[in-house]
Amino acid sequence: MDVSEIGSALSNDTRLNLITILLEEGPKTGKEAHELFVQRHEERRRQSIHSALETLVDADLLSKSYDTNVGGIVYEVRNPRLLIDLEEMDVELGS
Repeated sequence: MDVSEIGSALSNDTRLNLITILLEEGPKTGKEAHELFVQRHEERRRQSIHSALETLVDADLLSKSYDTNVGGIVYEVRNPRLLIDLEEMDVELGS
């Protein structure tokens, strides 16, 4: 994982709040994540939340998969810990 990509993904309050929601609530669909975000924070367009979730997926901070139980895509935090190696400018998933 690239340090600058991770840093960029984490530099936005909306994305940080979405990570917090998913850590506290577990895997959620985009619609569920949007509803929880609006309840806890502020009104945002659903497309804005979807875009933020996809940015986190692109940075490998979230995973997304199809869940047959809910009949849609769910987002989940890949790992609650990151290890940042500043000498190598690399980020690894922690354990």
